[in-house]
Amino acid sequence: MAAGQKTPSNPQVLRIEAMPLGFGEAAVVIELAAEPPKRWFKALKREMAYSEGLETASAKFDGCFVYLVGLDPALGSAVRCASRLLAAVQVSLEHKGTDSHESDLAADDALHPAASLQAPRAASGRNEAQMEMSGSV
Repeated sequence: MAAGQKTPSNPQVLRIEAMPLGFGEAAVVIELAAEPPKRWFKALKREMAYSEGLETASAKFDGCFVYLVGLDPALGSAVRCASRLLAAVQVSLEHKGTDSHESDLAADDALHPAASLQAPRAASGRNEAQMEMSGSV
C-alpha cells in the first residue's frame, strides 16, 4: 500500500463462508478486501465480548482473513450471525468521535449491540400481556 493511502477503518467484505464443526458449533471465514487496522480487530473482539452467544467464540486474524470459531448453533445461521457482528463493528467505529479512553468506555456502554445479536425470543412482552388479559376475563 502506498504511504499516502489511508487504510479504511471498515474494510470491504469479499466473502463469508461457514462450516459446521464436529461438536455442534460452527466456524466462519471472512475474507476482507484489505487488512484492517488494529482498531478494527479490537472493535470486533469487543463486540463479540458484549454479544450474547458470541462471548465464548474466538476470533483469529491472518492478514485479510478473519476466522470466527465456536459459534453457537442456537444463534441461527452462522453467516447471518457474522454479518450482524460485522455491521455492529462498523456502527461502533463510525460512532467513535475521539480517541480518549473515557469516550471509548461511554461509547462501548451505549453502543454494544447485544440485543440485536441475540437469538429471537419465543414470546415478547406485548403478546404475553394480551394472553394474561384474556386469561383473567
